[in-house]
Amino acid sequence: MPAIFMLIQIYIDEDSDVCLSRRLVRDINERGRDLEGIIKQYFAFVKPSNQNYVHKQAHVADIVIPHGPANTVAIGTS
Repeated sequence: MPAIFMLIQIYIDEDSDVCLSRRLVRDINERGRDLEGIIKQYFAFVKPSNQNYVHKQAHVADIVIPHGPANTVAIGTS
C-alpha cells in the first residue's frame, strides 16, 4: 500500500502589539538585552520583515488561526 502524504499550510496570526510585548519580556529576561535596543531592532528590522515576508503567507495558507495561542478553540486546548 503506498504512503499518502498531505501538506497543509497553517498560518497562526497574532496582533503585532502582542508580538512586541512577548519579544520585550523574552529579550530582557532571557537574553539580558536593554529596552531601547529591542525597540530599535523591532521597528527597524523585525516589524518590516514580518509585514513584507511572513504576513503575506497568510494569503496562501490553507488554514489561518487568528489570535495565536489564545484561540483555544482553533488549537484544541479548551
